[in-house]
Amino acid sequence: MTTAQLTELQQLAGAALGLPLEVQMALRPETDLRSHNLSSITAIELIIALEEHYGITVPEEELLIENVCTLARLEALVNRYVSD
Repeated sequence: MTTAQLTELQQLAGAALGLPLEVQMALRPETDLRSHNLSSITAIELIIALEEHYGITVPEEELLIENVCTLARLEALVNRYVSD
């Protein structure tokens, strides 16, 4: 994950979770977002934000909290659907 990708995902996840900027910027690729109040509702909000930001569509079967519980998993989800 590049620094730019990490920053984008920190900001998207942080906004969906309502985290202050300093907490957003401290998120690491392996940080479990459930420790920052990621719930099934905020997971869906985060997926919607990813879809809007990256211009992707995440299929219904991928709408799982396990797919968005870390920044590394967010990156993997995005990479599955971003066309090169």
